Amino acid sequence: MKIVEVRITQRPIAIFEPLPKIIARLKNGKEHLIGEFYPREVNFQGDEFTGLTMKDAKIKFKNLSKKNY
Repeated sequence: MKIVEVRITQRPIAIFEPLPKIIARLKNGKEHLIGEFYPREVNFQGDEFTGLTMKDAKIKFKNLSKKNY
């Protein structure tokens, strides 16, 4: 099932706040976590994942995360 919408949660303001999450909404309306990231090390835009399947989105997330380390 394809992703129709992606939202990225708020970036942390203080050091011990939760990491931002990339959350995808599928065609059936269900939401799934693609991943969490360190905003100082990598940056994502929601439209990078729109139209992908969850499997493809997780692979892309993993590859983009590794690329920046």
